[in-house]
Amino acid sequence: MERAEKRIRISTALLFVLFVLSLGARVTGVFVHEVLGLAYCIGALFHALEHAGWFFNWRQGTWGLRRIISTAVNAALALGFTIVLITGVCLSPDIFSFLHLPSDMFVRQLHSQTAYWLLVVVGLHMGLHAEGCWRRLKAERGKAWAWALAVLTVTVGIVGFLDRMLFQKLFLGFSFDFWDPARPVLLYFVLYAASLLAVSLAVYAASTVLGRSRHDALFRRSH
Repeated sequence: MERAEKRIRISTALLFVLFVLSLGARVTGVFVHEVLGLAYCIGALFHALEHAGWFFNWRQGTWGLRRIISTAVNAALALGFTIVLITGVCLSPDIFSFLHLPSDMFVRQLHSQTAYWLLVVVGLHMGLHAEGCWRRLKAERGKAWAWALAVLTVTVGIVGFLDRMLFQKLFLGFSFDFWDPARPVLLYFVLYAASLLAVSLAVYAASTVLGRSRHDALFRRSH
C-alpha cells in the first residue's frame, strides 16, 4: 500500500513538472514543446486509467457539492486536454508534420488559450485532492514551515499571474507569450508553477473552510 502511494505521488509530481514545462514553448523551442506536451498527454492518460474506478463508480455513494464540483473539474480536464492534443497535432511542424493536417490562426489561438485555462483547471483538480499532501507536509516539516511555504507560494503565484499576464490570456484572448532573454529561464517556469500552485492552495483552503462549516455540510467528503 505504501509503495503504491509513493508511486502515485511520484507520478503526480512528474505530471505537474511536465505540464509546467509544456507551457514553455517560448523558451524551449517548438520541438521540445511538442515532445513535452505529448509526454504529458500520455502521462495524463495513464493517470486517468490508474483511477479508472472513479469513472465507473459514479452511481455509488452520495452526490454532495464536493463530488459535483470534482466531477465538473474532471470533465473540464478531459475536454481541455482533448482540445490541446488535437490542436497540437494539427499545429505540429515536427512530430506530426507527416499528417499534413490543416491549421490556421484560430487553431493556434484555441490551442494557446485552452492551455492557459488548463493551468487553472489543473490547479482546481490539485486543490480538491491536496488534503493528504498538506497533512504529510505538516507532519514531516512542521505546521509553521508548511504555512510559511504556502504563503510564499501564493505570493509568488500572484506575482506570476501578473507577470505572465494570465488575466489577459484567460479572458481577453491574448495568446502571445514573451520572455526577456536577459531574465533567468528558470524564473519563467517558477512563475507559472507558482501560479498553478496558488490556485490549488486557494481551492484547498476554500474547500477546508466549507467542509468544516455546519451550514455547508454538502461540501464534506462523501464516504
